[in-house]
Amino acid sequence: MRGLVSALLVLLLLAAETACGAPSRPKAKGPVRKTKIVTTAPPAQGTTSPTTPAGGGSEGATSLWPSQPIDSSQPIPPLQPPAHHGPVNGCDPFTISPAGPFNMCLASSVPKFWCCSASYDNWSGIVAGTTVDLKGAVQVDPSTSKPLAPDVVVIDPDGTKTLIPVAADGAFAKEVSFPTVGEYQLGVLYGGKPIETSPFDVAWDYVIPNGAPTVSSLFPDSSRVWPAYDVFLAVPVGQTTTYTIQAVDAAGTPQPGVVLGFYGPITDAQGDATLTISPPQEVAYSPPDALAPNLFTQSYVDITGADGGLTGFPTSPGVSAPTVRRVVRGGTASYDTVDFLLALNDGFTTTGTSPSVDWNATSGTLTITDSGPGTAARLVAATGEVDVGVWQDSAWTWKPFGTTSPVVTGGQVYLGVTDLVTLLNAFAWAAPDGRGGLLFSDAYIP
Repeated sequence: MRGLVSALLVLLLLAAETACGAPSRPKAKGPVRKTKIVTTAPPAQGTTSPTTPAGGGSEGATSLWPSQPIDSSQPIPPLQPPAHHGPVNGCDPFTISPAGPFNMCLASSVPKFWCCSASYDNWSGIVAGTTVDLKGAVQVDPSTSKPLAPDVVVIDPDGTKTLIPVAADGAFAKEVSFPTVGEYQLGVLYGGKPIETSPFDVAWDYVIPNGAPTVSSLFPDSSRVWPAYDVFLAVPVGQTTTYTIQAVDAAGTPQPGVVLGFYGPITDAQGDATLTISPPQEVAYSPPDALAPNLFTQSYVDITGADGGLTGFPTSPGVSAPTVRRVVRGGTASYDTVDFLLALNDGFTTTGTSPSVDWNATSGTLTITDSGPGTAARLVAATGEVDVGVWQDSAWTWKPFGTTSPVVTGGQVYLGVTDLVTLLNAFAWAAPDGRGGLLFSDAYIP
């Protein structure tokens, strides 16, 4: 038996290491919060489950405990899915994310969970003062036809537990309130103890003045990679930008004394704070800077169209501006796409090491491989088709994304500004600037 438990633990560790290959979120600067876990004695077989001190949970519900005693100090063993399984209460508990709680699935859109490294910030998408209709399903053991746990548990920052009873088919549902900011836990109550819980942060919301540039307003395609519920302040590189930010709860009530970032500023009695941001050139290629769990700054560059070509490429001090070859046909300029990509980001290589730019003149394909999100883009010069690639089963799977009108001459491929935006937007990296140029920022958020 001890050998079986050890083997299961090894499998769990391997699964966690595999999951950690997924992209991670930036970490908000600030103190690490610890959650106080309040434990209760397990109920006797066939009695009711314990209840939360606040009055929520499974009061009056019949407990569905496994028939055999469980050592609750050990992780719950994973189940092999039954031959036929599918959605229960809106999701399939045997098709789960490695970032989420173990042995269950969530049909609710929040809380979100992020995997896996120390750089994530656990922002759940829940604003303090929100009530969430939390529902999903726990795995049911095919050998006993019983769910693996009698209750799902939500633990708030002060250790108070809200219990959600699990039905015979594994389904659970309850409206759960999140009154304050901090780190919460979601998991199952097993043997009277919270087991296999996953942390998530509840945060304040942030209001910015109308018209202030954000990533979503400047980069419309960013919603494919940047969560819509996050606030990203878009800051041009090499310039100083000042914002007034107001911290509020879900009802819009201003929150004084909220620290933004590691050293401040701190919101005043009206919940307001002033931010002055001066990003250097290279920040356009760095992860966003986290000021709070759902408040980030992200810089961008404006590549300006001019009669002589494109200008505004980021350069390091003392380094000359890069040369991007172009051809003009019918009064329309097209630019050497490899030159252009290497000028945008000197981190790109042409050697096949990610992030890389690979132009194969023989096959007429240009491939961009990005090391961050684990995706790629491909331009097929003969048709102008742009495809998005996802790495699956040790190979790229390609899906059509858009079309362009490339010019191939002298063994090189050229694209106009509009087509360059299409190619870059396979990664949600670019947008037209309205002046014949484009805006670019290649930071990635999963």
